[in-house]
Amino acid sequence: MKKMISRLLMIVALSLMCSISVSATPKVKSIEYEGNGKVEIDFKTKVQYKNTKVKAVDEDGNKIPARILDMDRDDLVIRLEKYPQGKRIVITVSGVKKKTEKRYSSIRGNIWIPTCTVGNILKNVDYDHKDRKVEFEFLKKVKWKNPKVTIKHGKKQYAVKIKDTESRELEVKAKLAKGVIYQYTISGILINGKEKTITGLFKA
Repeated sequence: MKKMISRLLMIVALSLMCSISVSATPKVKSIEYEGNGKVEIDFKTKVQYKNTKVKAVDEDGNKIPARILDMDRDDLVIRLEKYPQGKRIVITVSGVKKKTEKRYSSIRGNIWIPTCTVGNILKNVDYDHKDRKVEFEFLKKVKWKNPKVTIKHGKKQYAVKIKDTESRELEVKAKLAKGVIYQYTISGILINGKEKTITGLFKA
């Protein structure tokens, strides 16, 4: 009987330890790639920092130089140096906690950086699964001349309809699958006054 009670007490103690560890970890609202190696992490609650450090590795385990640019009470901005395109990058931040908690812990998230044949032009590609819209964001202002967009996966080409063209954004509608990597081609884009065709990969 005493052994059974001891085991129960041990299970309860372990459960409390686990619950404390989980509650002390800030929940991430979103992690977004902002272009040029810049990553923004938004938290669901207010957080605090102490001896905060960031580490980044690609899907092959290669270390990526990373540094913290800015720390705010509800978001954190990171800069990746010499980062690879077209690969999943895992980011770990240590020394962060909920404002209401005592213990500092670590958070982990990942991003997938889209590729582009023209450097320093594409900021990010985002797919809205609910509205079935692909949004191409650009780092600099562009102009348009009879633009056309194609999206492929392997040999399959998807129906694409351009919804909006702006100086820093292109929005198209396409029915894609979540988590799949697609190849895009955009023609009729004017960069610094010259008409270009850009291609690359993005993850829906």
